[in-house]
Amino acid sequence: MNRNTEDYRLLSLGENYQFGRNVPQDYARARDYYERAANLDNYVANYRLGFLYENGLGVRQNYVTARAFYLQAADFDHEDAINGLGRLYENGLGVPQNYGIALQYYLRASQTHNSDALNNLGRLYENGWGVEQNYERARRYYERAAEQNNAAASTNLGRLYENGLGVEQDYRRARRYYEVAAELNDGVALYNLGRLYQNDLGVEQNYERARGYYERAAEENNSEALTNLGELYRYGMGVEQDYERARRYYERAAERNEVNALTHLGRFYELGLTVEQDYERARRYYERAAEQNGRDALYSLGRLYENGFGVQQNRERARQYFERSRALNQPQVQEHPQVVQPQAQQAQIQPQAQQAQQVQAQAQQVQPQAVEQPQAVEQPQAVEQPQVPRHPPLELLPVDNFEHFVQRFNCPVCWEYAVNMALNPCGHLMCSSCYDDLPEHKACPICRTNITSTTNIFYGGYKQKYLKYKNKYLKLKNYN
Repeated sequence: MNRNTEDYRLLSLGENYQFGRNVPQDYARARDYYERAANLDNYVANYRLGFLYENGLGVRQNYVTARAFYLQAADFDHEDAINGLGRLYENGLGVPQNYGIALQYYLRASQTHNSDALNNLGRLYENGWGVEQNYERARRYYERAAEQNNAAASTNLGRLYENGLGVEQDYRRARRYYEVAAELNDGVALYNLGRLYQNDLGVEQNYERARGYYERAAEENNSEALTNLGELYRYGMGVEQDYERARRYYERAAERNEVNALTHLGRFYELGLTVEQDYERARRYYERAAEQNGRDALYSLGRLYENGFGVQQNRERARQYFERSRALNQPQVQEHPQVVQPQAQQAQIQPQAQQAQQVQAQAQQVQPQAVEQPQAVEQPQAVEQPQVPRHPPLELLPVDNFEHFVQRFNCPVCWEYAVNMALNPCGHLMCSSCYDDLPEHKACPICRTNITSTTNIFYGGYKQKYLKYKNKYLKLKNYN
């Protein structure tokens, strides 16, 4: 390309405005200069225009127009335009989703060692999209891209080592890859580093450092980081407990449709935490999360319909929500934003009546005598048509499975702490922290029965077993 020509001058001016080089960033003006350069047959300008239309920068987002500009630039073997075409086909943006075509475009772009194309090839092999799943091959593509300082590739390598995908699980090595990407201000890497420090994974637990990484990730528009900041303030982890501030973080994340933030906001409005209790608004938040297959939101919707809170009571609809919730098990390890999160394997449940009765008998042995109506929690008659809680029904859980064992004793309100009190007269169980959070006129958050008194409970040896398995369970739940 002759840099002394008019089309190159117009291209340079457009890039200055797109990237804010010595001028205020202005995508609309960048587009004007790119269009003038493209009219002079500048293929790089065609690529730039395609990128603006793909991402809706200074123009209305239009994938079909983006593809047309990418094709014009690809005719001149522009590697980023070729990679962009692969991205459209991988995600079905303006074209039918086709991993095979995406693979061919990525391979073509990678011939010139394009780091984004190499990273995208790694993602296809990691997830088995259009190719046979091959973690080893994925790792090699990621490594080639990371050698060129591709932040997303370094993040993806960290995820492989964090989860032991094709390599021996190594949290410290994962952290090093995340740190490399974080130096390049990759929002996902910053978020993942925050998780490691929050959850004591390969590093000493440090809520302050976790918060620092989450705040940096939030500056890079990472919505999951905003949600986790809300969690820190909601539970007072490394900061003074502040429900109001937690809600504000959830609201910022919910503006970006982050599924867990939507669920938490629904919970705030359902229970009236820092806001006026509003079942209708809670339902709307839950429904938005349920559209993304949010497991906890689906369960909460089922509870609303089961009890008629803010909606007409409909037990059949509640059952459908409960069944959808039980079938899901969302992964929490965040991949790069281009990656569509694969659905984790469904939780395995053994619904045979004989096994259910055996487990129910074991569960009854640990029920405290002070709880007058434990059936309100265990519901032994619900085997045939279980009213499914957030996790699989208690009577169907094998006690010898540590993951399910911990789930047996999780508070059904916060899903975080162990139950340690029973509510009278309904008999539902919850943790004392959530009980203290209830509005002044306390009613059971599960059935809305007015609470007359509470009974402290203790599970003896089972309590010790709960504490022993708790950390192991959280690691499995959040990062497998």
